[in-house]
Formats: sequence, C-alpha cells, structure tokens
Amino acid sequence: MNNNTLTVLARLIAALLAAFFVVTAVAGLILFNIDRRAFNPATYTKALVSGNFYQQFPSLLGDLLAKNIPGNTPAFLQRISADQWKVLLEALLPGQQMQSMAEDTLNQVFAYINGGNQPPAFPLFP
Repeated sequence: MNNNTLTVLARLIAALLAAFFVVTAVAGLILFNIDRRAFNPATYTKALVSGNFYQQFPSLLGDLLAKNIPGNTPAFLQRISADQWKVLLEALLPGQQMQSMAEDTLNQVFAYINGGNQPPAFPLFP
C-alpha cells in the first residue's frame, strides 16, 4: 500500500469514528434526560395535576362502571347510571384525598424502582 491509500483510509476511519461519537453523544444525552425525568415521581404528579386527572377520574370511572358491569352482579348495581356512579365516587373519594393517596403511591413506587428496600404499599384509605 502506498502512502496515499493509507492517508485516505486513516481519514475515512477518523470520519467514521467522529460520526459514531456524535451519534452516541446525542443518544447519551437523550437517555440521560429520559432517565432523569422518567424515574422521578414529580414528573407524573405534575402531569396528573395539569391534566385535571383528579377532577375527571370520577366521571371516567363512572362511565366505565356503568358500561362494563357484568350480568351476574346484583340488579341494583346494574341500574346505576354513569352520573350516579360519579356522584357516589366523588362522595367516597374526594379529589384532594385521591390526589394525596396517588402521590404517596407514586413516591413509594419510584423509591422502590430507584433502589429502595421497602416494596410499595398501595393505601386504600387516607
């Protein structure tokens, strides 16, 4: 091989390594930010609050319950409308109480995912 061929080969390898470095650096930055946000409970808490989840949850669950009650349930439960389910759910689980329970659960789950020793417990009461 002559000197010209080695120079071209060296430049080609250098260009490939530089491109590989840029691709891996961009991927590393993206993955770093995903890891930083995806495993942080504050991200999900903020999303639930900004999406009005706690205000919409009773009506969403009421619609699901009204449409999906199996035929073998008691007749009085089959006759409850979606609006009646919504009122019942709002009375049983007010928005502020549901928010505190959900945030506590999110904090426990992500503490466990991020290396905590205590497995998460899902409270069914405040």
